[in-house]
Amino acid sequence: MTGPIAPDARRYWTLAILALVAFLAMVDRQAFSVLLVPMQRDLRVGDGAMGFLSGSAFALAQAAFTLPLAWLADRINRRNLLVASVVVWSLATAVGGVAGGFVTLLLARLLVGAAEAAQTPATVSLVADLFAARHRGAAFMVCSVGAALGASFGAYAAGFLSEQRGWRDALLAVGLPGLLIAALLGLTVVEPPRAPRATSPERDGLRAAVMQLKLCLSIPTFRPFLAGYVALQAASMAWYTWFPAFLMRVHGLSAARMGAVFGAVVLCGMLAAMWGGPASDLLARRGARWRLHFIVAVTTLSIPFLCLSFLAPSLALSQICAMGFTLFIGAHHPVAMATYASLAPPASRAVVSGLVFVAGALLGGTGGPLLLGAVGELLTPYLGAQAIRYSLLLVPIMLAVAAGCYALASRTADADARRAEEGEFST
Repeated sequence: MTGPIAPDARRYWTLAILALVAFLAMVDRQAFSVLLVPMQRDLRVGDGAMGFLSGSAFALAQAAFTLPLAWLADRINRRNLLVASVVVWSLATAVGGVAGGFVTLLLARLLVGAAEAAQTPATVSLVADLFAARHRGAAFMVCSVGAALGASFGAYAAGFLSEQRGWRDALLAVGLPGLLIAALLGLTVVEPPRAPRATSPERDGLRAAVMQLKLCLSIPTFRPFLAGYVALQAASMAWYTWFPAFLMRVHGLSAARMGAVFGAVVLCGMLAAMWGGPASDLLARRGARWRLHFIVAVTTLSIPFLCLSFLAPSLALSQICAMGFTLFIGAHHPVAMATYASLAPPASRAVVSGLVFVAGALLGGTGGPLLLGAVGELLTPYLGAQAIRYSLLLVPIMLAVAAGCYALASRTADADARRAEEGEFST
């Protein structure tokens, strides 16, 4: 059973704008990671504090607000919710550029995380109502390409602007254009019809949403899938936060040069998303488990490249290996989104995607950057600038755990996806 499908021109325009919103979110997010070293020098704080500021604080705010905003996304106009969110996180990013100290910057970062919490649940709900299940891998691929382009552009732009104007002006420059995108979203996108609700009106409240979450946690596939997603998010956030600092500390790059190198590495994630989503759609014709087999394969293949990128003696070899890593691991994101959209009850897709997202943010996004920062501080007295090279080796371990969990989830995926489509998962 699928929801109503909008006319082609309208739904593809909506998808393009959602990709642009994903682009903007990743610009703001990646710019902050690229600016970590110059901010640290200015604020005079340690790796642990910067790991908390750049990754953990953001993830905690997202974790606190994702489920309430996802619940709203299942019940109010999703376009308007996204417009408000884009305005808030863009202004908060810009405010970070005029922050007087660590505490003010921390508060701005918390506000960015809270506002961005609406982006994924609203996007998943909209895409699932716009596209049939057999096309969702390709549709989510478009959003993932937008995010990858945003990460690449954010890295390059923030590095260049920081070199030319300082990190404060860089934050102002990447934050304020979001107001234009919010206006474009509000003026040109029409809220599409929703899929028919499985719940009756009298049960369509917060209690029903909580019951849907409990139901999803009881689905055999969902539990190991969620564990794998958390482990992969921990690895991804830790890498995004600390690999730019690795390039600057170990290979001695300036902010501008690092932004260009890291931007090229992240851009390969876009190429991966472009082939990953459609390839998983083809595989999924044989059963939902094949999307999970696909994630296991790309995650496993990415690990050797990641290890070599940290241990390579030269910048050129490190960059080539890092690009190999993102060419594989970048393919997982649209496939994971298509997977949990297919497991979720149609009337609660935003809430379910919120649960996945909040678990990834709270347990993965918070823990990954903070753990690497703490380990780096412990190793620094013995290894100096080389400490970050070895603390980053925790990331491949997290990826191996993720691959194992996804492999477990694949065993029951076909039956659970079929039950979700037939409406058996409803309160």
